[in-house]
Amino acid sequence: PKGGRHVEADLTHQVEVLANHGKPLYTFHISSGKSSTPTVLGKFNFYSKSPGYNSEGMYYSVYFHTGYATHGYADVPNYPASHGCLRNPIPDSIFIYNWIHLGEPIWVYYR
Repeated sequence: PKGGRHVEADLTHQVEVLANHGKPLYTFHISSGKSSTPTVLGKFNFYSKSPGYNSEGMYYSVYFHTGYATHGYADVPNYPASHGCLRNPIPDSIFIYNWIHLGEPIWVYYR
């Protein structure tokens, strides 16, 4: 994608990139959905934000598709392990949350 601000989730490399005009600005390690609960693929738009922790242990969540979100979590291994969301390390969560604006796109793909 070469448009304006957006997020890319490269599930092959388990990274999430915050980008602007086709240029990566920040890259973060993630853990996507395990094989029994895979992460959805495609282009989506962020539609809701939830600060703090929720009852599932998700921290500073930004939702992009019917309950799928990028969010902080205590356990973020180097392989797919989530229930479908894009987990990021707790120390990165507030920065990612604040950087993303509602309505902006996210592309989720395998490279």
